Amino acid sequence: MTSRFQFVLCCICLILGYISIYVYNKFITREDRHNESKLENGQPPNNPSRIASLSSKKNHHIDREGIDITPFYSYSTDDNRFIKRDRISVATHMSISNSARFQRLLDLASRWDGYISVAIYTKQASEVTKIIDSFIESHKQLFDDKLTFHLVVDNRIDRDTEFYPNNFLRNIAMKHTLTDFVLNLDVDFIPSLHSHKKLQSHVKRLDSNSLSIIILPAFERILSDNEDWATITSDDLPDTKKQLLKDMRANSTRIYTPFHHSYFSAGHGPTDYARWYKASDPYQVGYKKNFEPYYVVQKSTELPQFWEHFTGFGKNKLSWVEEMALVGYEFHVTPNAFLIHINHQHTKDNNVRVVRKEIFDEYSNSFCPYLTATYGEVYWMEKSFAEKNWDALPNHAKNAAKLLGFNKDLWDYNELIPLYETPLNELYDAERDAAKLLGLEIYFDVPTPWP
Repeated sequence: MTSRFQFVLCCICLILGYISIYVYNKFITREDRHNESKLENGQPPNNPSRIASLSSKKNHHIDREGIDITPFYSYSTDDNRFIKRDRISVATHMSISNSARFQRLLDLASRWDGYISVAIYTKQASEVTKIIDSFIESHKQLFDDKLTFHLVVDNRIDRDTEFYPNNFLRNIAMKHTLTDFVLNLDVDFIPSLHSHKKLQSHVKRLDSNSLSIIILPAFERILSDNEDWATITSDDLPDTKKQLLKDMRANSTRIYTPFHHSYFSAGHGPTDYARWYKASDPYQVGYKKNFEPYYVVQKSTELPQFWEHFTGFGKNKLSWVEEMALVGYEFHVTPNAFLIHINHQHTKDNNVRVVRKEIFDEYSNSFCPYLTATYGEVYWMEKSFAEKNWDALPNHAKNAAKLLGFNKDLWDYNELIPLYETPLNELYDAERDAAKLLGLEIYFDVPTPWP
């Protein structure tokens, strides 16, 4: 009797198990399988942002209360659209307050064969949809369904809204790309012609098991006195590396130069421009502090997000690259694609933007401790005198700063000094020693590498 009862009980449990599996497959995973089917057939899923996950550490994020986000504005996922999963998506951002940025978006779209994910920022909800609708309607043929807009309406009324939230917008644009490979790009950087195809070939050659990025060397187009930033377009820029190098060699006025090399060579200098001029194959470079290149990377759970607490100018992009280096990414440089930034005036009279004290404090008091707690101590995190306030400097460091032309106000507000325009190797010995002591070598003029 006991064995018969046990047999019946086992049969009942087995039947219940089959029923549970059927219900799970039939109803619970129906949406997942529906989305997978759409991806296999080249159509966007109902939630395109589910294509790949990103690291989601809460430290990186600002409080989003009071910010309304509308992903995929005017992009219908019900249409029979073919999503090419092997393409690379540009993730970029802009504000509707500057109409010239829309021209830059057109320049970008005219030279980029992949998808473009754009986070649009505004504080005027009533105007943004009308502006974007008109823009989309006017340029339908160029966009060809490759552009997606994500509206970000900031309803907050506090000091945080004084400064443009570039890293927050970068995260929004990156999260909602239609493909797994992404190139985070500021909207006023224009890629060379056919760069998408060339980058695709480099991506395929990378070890799929390694954490790697592909860097695009960045250059800047210097404007003459009679030129207007808003009227220069992609038609005025060199299409190929051969043409760029020809223009750099032939033009005595140097209208094309490595990006920001004259006053902040640390930002892109590790790209090794002298090597790139002669390169025909991708090559690997190492990370150096303050390196902030633009690059293609695959979305994954290992990929950190941007630190959203950096707003306005300063630390926003280089902090992302710094964490990428700590995660273990390898840095490779493409030999035949590049970016060009068309220079423009800033609001400062001297055309130089200043990093706010709050940004330095955020970097020193929040971001760096997070990095140390997460990844451990590394040599480039050792705090130099350059990262300390004037009152925290010992007397010998203050004397060295005064020798270079600093006082308390110039130091604390990170103002540029005239001496920075002098090449480091042309300084007097005492000045060079002072710059080295304070950790300021990267700010001095470094000879520009020409082809």
